[in-house]
Amino acid sequence: MLRNLSKWGIIGLALSGLTIIHSFPAEAASEAAPKNNNGYVDKLLAEILHRTDAPDAAKLKISKRPALSRDRRLLELISGEIIEYDAIGTKPSWEENLLTIRIPLRKGLQGYRLFFINESSQAELDEAETLEDFKKFSTGSGAQWSTTPQLQAAGFNVVEGDNKAGLMKMLAADRFKTFGRGIDEIYHEYHNAKADYPDLAIENSIALYIPHPTYIFVTPKRPDLAARFETGLKAMIADGSFDTLFWEFFEDDIQRANLHQRKIFRIANPELSAATPFENDSMWFAPEDTPENSTPAAAEPQSN
Repeated sequence: MLRNLSKWGIIGLALSGLTIIHSFPAEAASEAAPKNNNGYVDKLLAEILHRTDAPDAAKLKISKRPALSRDRRLLELISGEIIEYDAIGTKPSWEENLLTIRIPLRKGLQGYRLFFINESSQAELDEAETLEDFKKFSTGSGAQWSTTPQLQAAGFNVVEGDNKAGLMKMLAADRFKTFGRGIDEIYHEYHNAKADYPDLAIENSIALYIPHPTYIFVTPKRPDLAARFETGLKAMIADGSFDTLFWEFFEDDIQRANLHQRKIFRIANPELSAATPFENDSMWFAPEDTPENSTPAAAEPQSN
């Protein structure tokens, strides 16, 4: 039942403002410093390439992915001259111009957004009982981030910044009330930023869900490489190693988030294509999932 509701939230029909409070217990998360989960995608991609390595396998001609702005990365992927592939949250322009492997690499986990706030704002946010209440609080987001147009389309007052560091400074200056980050990001970032921003806090009662998959994108000049990535990813899903890696990286942060104790507001993502694999529930994280009840996804979607 809960997973079905989650699916309807993904599709974003009339339930887009639905609030769900989960009642099942959660285990205590590790008290160790939160890990940096940035290595998850790189480790996943490396394993895919390792298990598909063969004399006749499509070879990487360019092994590095340079640090570029999101818009510049798209242009370079289209040309295929300095970047052959990337893994990032989807946007329409990326799916329209690149070969897209529509299997959510983080199971959509980053779509569950928690919020940095100034600690003094918590009392105000405690009064937010509905999605409409929550929209009254201005929120910060990156100008080129894929979540920004989704928040704007849902009616949020979005204050844009150039990058995460700048947005943290803007929050401290009270330029907006909330700054959303994925469950897989916020705890590590809080651990690193708290000393510089003593009033920084993680809002403790609300989560916002936006269906937001991360896909592998490949230059249109390398369909052979796209096929290799797709083959390896499906093999990992089939043998359970994909789920094992997912929980290895994200279990502690999922427990820290205490989604069962939060009001979960849901908004639609109008930018998702009709090819998004909503029909396969096992491809998407749901708050009731645990390492024990998570089952391998039947990976059917094909790259375009």
